[in-house]
Amino acid sequence: MAATATAVILAEWLLLGLGTVILAARLYLRLCLQKRRLLVGDVLICATLIVGMLNASFDIRFMKLGALEPQVLTDLTAFEGSKEDSRMVLKLLWLTNYSWFTTCYLCKASLLAIYFQLFPKYMRKRRVILWIAVTYVILAYVITLLLATLTCLPFDRHWSLDPQYQCPAEEWATFVKVSWTLHFAGDLQVFGLPWLIVPELQLQRSLRIGMYCTFLIGFINIAFTITAFIKVQIATKNSELPIYAIGLWTNVDVNLSIIVASLPSLRPYLRGRQGLKYADNSNSYVKPKSAAQTISRLNAVDKPDCTVKAFASSANNGLPETPHWRDDSWENRSRSNGSETELVHLPL
Repeated sequence: MAATATAVILAEWLLLGLGTVILAARLYLRLCLQKRRLLVGDVLICATLIVGMLNASFDIRFMKLGALEPQVLTDLTAFEGSKEDSRMVLKLLWLTNYSWFTTCYLCKASLLAIYFQLFPKYMRKRRVILWIAVTYVILAYVITLLLATLTCLPFDRHWSLDPQYQCPAEEWATFVKVSWTLHFAGDLQVFGLPWLIVPELQLQRSLRIGMYCTFLIGFINIAFTITAFIKVQIATKNSELPIYAIGLWTNVDVNLSIIVASLPSLRPYLRGRQGLKYADNSNSYVKPKSAAQTISRLNAVDKPDCTVKAFASSANNGLPETPHWRDDSWENRSRSNGSETELVHLPL
């Protein structure tokens, strides 16, 4: 087997392995350390990883059939297998559309689920924008699946070896352009939404850096998506599109998306055990140990225009401070503003 096939499989499963480690850390944090139930985002990212592994498994099958050799093109030029193997390769190529796009849109859905915990309820306009993004993602996914299903009928034309009966290349090219455009536009919305609120959040420095790095990876992933699309279009136009190239570019793209979608829920690992203290000349939080401490601090403020919304909770009266991994400011906390995130206005 050529080194090309091995490289494709290795690249895909290394990224999937990293995604699995991150997901395991996420589930350990949620179930063992925080002892909380799984949220919708947790379930969605688990489903994403499972479908992503199924998607990568197609390339293992391609490798066994000999379709990942560098000279084998999507029209099966230079493929040395039997007619039955040729039909199987074409059938798998069609089926990968469903697994690949399902993985992509599950990644988007898992991030959007996190945004519902991040966006305060009183920010109605921004939550409307969030709902618009959710609606777009759902419609884009449905349209993509409908295009994959209805573009060329009956279904057996997708794996027919008869040039007069099989699906025209123009129909496949149209499907690729429309579906990737919908996918790319969805990524722009999903990775752009947090910047409607991130500048207003008073976050611990390590948490803010972690958030910026996460979405930086997201934009790198978008750049990778654009590059992959351009590569595929150029290769298609020149009738030189190897199957291994499709597998490499598309799977690296979607596996990076899985990693990005898994990272935001790891934020409690970034917090220190001493709580988040809020000094007059710093940009960090004070996490009060009790409601009494909060009231005393508010009474000590001598500036009438200073407003502080503190994390006051009677459940913590007289008890040691919650460990950093139990402190998840985006989840399962009722703020005074009805949000999962508390905004703090600092005195200048």
